[in-house]
This record gives sequence, structure tokens and C-alpha cells, in this order.
Amino acid sequence: MNLLHVIKEVRKHGTDRTWWRKRFLTHIVSPYYSTLENSSTLITDEDWDTLLILDACRYDLFSETLAENPLPGTLEQRTSVETGTPGFLAETFGDETYHDVVYVTGNPYVSTDLDSGQFHAVDEVWRDGWDDDLQTVRPETMRERTLDAVASYPNKRVISHFLQPHAPFVGETRLPGDRENFAIREQALGDEGATRKVRTPFERLEAGEFSREEVWAAYRSNLELAFPAVRDLLEELDLQLRTFEG
Repeated sequence: MNLLHVIKEVRKHGTDRTWWRKRFLTHIVSPYYSTLENSSTLITDEDWDTLLILDACRYDLFSETLAENPLPGTLEQRTSVETGTPGFLAETFGDETYHDVVYVTGNPYVSTDLDSGQFHAVDEVWRDGWDDDLQTVRPETMRERTLDAVASYPNKRVISHFLQPHAPFVGETRLPGDRENFAIREQALGDEGATRKVRTPFERLEAGEFSREEVWAAYRSNLELAFPAVRDLLEELDLQLRTFEG
């Protein structure tokens, strides 16, 4: 566990009861069940050349969506080291250096919580590839920037960190009033006083504003939105691999 990250998070959220409940579920309940099934997986211990991260994507959601929207490859389940991006980054990378990695990210936390010097290069797509109307980075933008990185750094590994299916849900199925203000982006751009102005879809589900079926449908639609870009990337990267090997 990254102690500095823990202290930072407690200072930031210490008076938020919902945050404490989520931390209890994440760090007490979830690890108990994880030990009964399998241990968490550090992506840095895995063998890959290009890694695509779909932010806030549950395995059951991915499996369900994949059944109707096939992608190349074999489906295998892994347990993440953390459920939230800040914790995931802290536990995965810490203060180690990965100069063989180029990080292409739609998520500002990669830039605010990690030192850019830890990687060979960081492409901050969240900074200049942001869609102001949708309040997110479109999957198509991530696809293009990832392909650019692979072409520009042929001897490096590439991490491509998509925002979808993380809220806001901007697929075909949406929820009324779901336009989450991405405060972390505003803070990363220099607005230290920026705060999230609306509750997440899952907080609104907990409050009884939406049914589980409604939220799940919008959540899944947001993942489906990313699938064409992910499929194109997988096919293009496979083509490039065959070309390099040939």
C-alpha cells in the first residue's frame, strides 16, 4: 500500500461518509473475497507491447458486452490492484521509472498523480483532445493518438488509457442530467478550487433516482461506444506487428 497516497486521500475525503463506505468495501470486503478466488494483478508484471485500459470497466460488464460485440483475442479475468484511478496508479507505478513505456491518457490523474519523468513520454490527450460538449475524451481520439504513439515510438511499449466506460455516459443510452463535471481536469489545468458539480450515476442510483437496470444500460452503452475504436486498434496493431515481423 502506498502510504503517501492514503494520507492524501484521507485529507481530501475524510469527512465524506460515502467515501469511507466505498473504502471499506474496497479495502476490507473486496480483498477478503479476492483471497478466496485469485490475487490482484500488477500490469507491470504482465507481458505486453501495447496495453489498452478501459477506465472503470467491470469484468462482468465487459464479458456481457463482448458476447454481442466480439473483439479479437481470448477473454481472461484479472483482479485490479485498486478500484479507483488514483489508487491504481499509486499501487501500480509508485515512484518507479518505466522508461520503456509511453503513456497515452485521456485521464488527467495520470498527469496529476504521477511524475511524467517516470515514463519515456506522456501524451496528455485529456488536455488538448477533450470534447467540451461531452465532457470526456472520445474513443476515436484515443484511437488516433495511440496509433500516433505506436508509430512515433516503435521501440517502446505503449499504454492507452481510455476514459470509457467511466462516466459521463455519452453512448446511445443516456441518463437524464448526466453531464458529470470532470473536476480533476479543471484542477490539472490550474483551477485548484474546481469541484464536482453533480453526483455520479452510481451515487444517484444509491439515492434511488435511477434503477439498477437504467444505470447498467447507460453504463453498457458507454462501453459499447468505445468498442469500435478498440476493435480498430486491435486490428491495426496486429497488422503492424505482422508487418514488423515480416
